[in-house]
Amino acid sequence: MPERRGITIHFMDGTKMKLDFPKQVEKPSALKLKEILSARHLVAETEGVLLVFPFDNIKYIEAFPAPAALPDFAIHGASIATER
Repeated sequence: MPERRGITIHFMDGTKMKLDFPKQVEKPSALKLKEILSARHLVAETEGVLLVFPFDNIKYIEAFPAPAALPDFAIHGASIATER
C-alpha cells in the first residue's frame, strides 16, 4: 500500500477542506516548497477534476506528515500552545 499524505486547507471564511493523496515524490526538497509558495496557487487533481486554490483565500494549510526537507528559516519542533 502506498504511503498516504494529506492536507487540510483552512479558508479565510472559516471553512476547511481535507485532501488525502499518495506520496508525490520520493525525495521532497525545500526548493519544491519554495516553488509552490511562489506560484500563489495550490493546484490539485482530485477524481479527474482540477482544483485551483488562490492563496489569497487560504488562511493556512496543515500538511502531514511534515516533509523532512524544510526551508532554512522554518521553525522545528514547535507545539501549538493555548493562550493563557
